[in-house]
Parts: sequence; C-alpha cells; structure tokens
Amino acid sequence: MKILYVATISDTINSFLIPHIEMLVKQGFQVDVACHVYQEPDEKLKRFGCNVFDIPFDRSPLKLQNITALRKIKEVISSKDYDIVHTHTPVASACVRLACRNMKNVKVIYTAHGFHFYKGAPFINWLTYYPIERWLAKYTDVLITINKEDYERAKRSFHSAQVIYTPGVGIDVQKYVEVKIDKTKKRRELGIPDDAFLVLSVGELNKNKNHETIIRAIDKIKDTNVCYAICGKGHLENHLKKLTQELGLESKIIFLGYRKDMPEIYKCSDLFVFPSL
Repeated sequence: MKILYVATISDTINSFLIPHIEMLVKQGFQVDVACHVYQEPDEKLKRFGCNVFDIPFDRSPLKLQNITALRKIKEVISSKDYDIVHTHTPVASACVRLACRNMKNVKVIYTAHGFHFYKGAPFINWLTYYPIERWLAKYTDVLITINKEDYERAKRSFHSAQVIYTPGVGIDVQKYVEVKIDKTKKRRELGIPDDAFLVLSVGELNKNKNHETIIRAIDKIKDTNVCYAICGKGHLENHLKKLTQELGLESKIIFLGYRKDMPEIYKCSDLFVFPSL
C-alpha cells in the first residue's frame, strides 16, 4: 500500500508526523511526503525511503499560489497511484480534498489539528473557514479530530464518511523520560543563570501562540530571579524582541530560535507555560 502524507509546511511533518511515518514504514508501507519545504525535512525521511515533494502551499488561504499548489498536488497524487492520502493543516487539506474528489481509488484521511472556528473565535473565522470545512467534509473518508469541541461539531454538522476523536496527535514519552543532562552545563550553554527560575514556552512566534502575554506577565512579576525562554521562529520575532527591549527585560527574556534539543531544554526548565489562544 502506498500512502502520501501532506501538510502545508514541512515544520508540521518534522514536529508531529515523523513517528507516524516511521510506524507505517516498519509495517511495510511505502510512505511519501508532500509539503512546502519551509524547513529542511527531517533526515529520517530519507532513511525511511520517503520521497519528498515540494508543493508551493501558502498558509494564507487567499494567496493565489495555492491554485498552483492544487494543480501540483493533484499531479503527484494521480501520477503516483496512492491508496491513501493523509492530510494535515487547513490549506493543504483543502487542496488535497479538491484534488481527490473525483479519484475513486484514493481514500482521504484528514486530521484537523484544531479548527479555526471554535467557541469564542473571531467572526471572520466562522465566515471563512467554517463553510469551507463543512463543504469539503463530503470529500473526506475519515475526519480525525483531536479535541471534543471539534469532534462534536463535526459529528453534528459535517458529512464525512467517518468522524473520529483521538486525544492529540501522540507523543513519544520515552524520548523525554530517558534524557539525562547536566542542568548547570545546559543552562550555561543557553545563556541562562544557574539559579534562575526558568519559565519555558515552545511554539511559532505568531499571534495565536500569544507569547506577548507571558512577556508582559514577567514584567508585572518584578522578580529578578525569573527568566523566560521562548523556543521557536516566526514573523512576530522582531516585534517580541522590540517589546522586550521597551520593557527593559533583555536580561530576562531569552529567544532560543528553532531547536533540535527540546528534551534537554525541558529538563533544565522549572515551569512550562502554554499561552496559545
């Protein structure tokens, strides 16, 4: 059986889907990947024998290049004879389902990592994303939701062949449990004082991840022993750094960028904060 994993950008593949792909490869399936190669694809994909197709998806649904992406993903799926396409993230998943709607031999699985419409979401999200997701649900063989609110809404209002709830996308616990570090040495490597109370957030530097709330909270605490480390990249990086300077927090807010040593950083932190909207 041939399976194609699709996501809007390669970051999603690297962050969430490598263990899924590894499991399938070990079971004897051929697995390939299609995404906009924003970050270098995880080197494990090459070891697994995966073909990686660079598709010019844009995360904004209004960008015209998504029309080109739709054409290219349709070419990949139809020319490679995939049995299953497992798609993630809204833009890529919209393109995949449009591409596959007349392909009778291809099963489409869509994992929704969290719909943009939810209780309390901006009205514009409901106006744009909700009707699109509802319309495309009929071209979805299996819709996987990872929170109860999405599951109940999809089950009630969408018309996918099957709707499933699973609590999250999964995590390799042993990868974190087995890590042993010299905490003092690791902190010095990261530029964090030995005795600091280290608060950590991990996520793309965008509005939704809401790092600004924690930066402002650190300013209000006025505790000289607290440091806040942020792991991730994104278009709000300059804004957050400027805010840090304006508040005089340069010695307390540490921007660590994209990291491949997260298990070690977790181990040397005191508190994890997840301020995502």
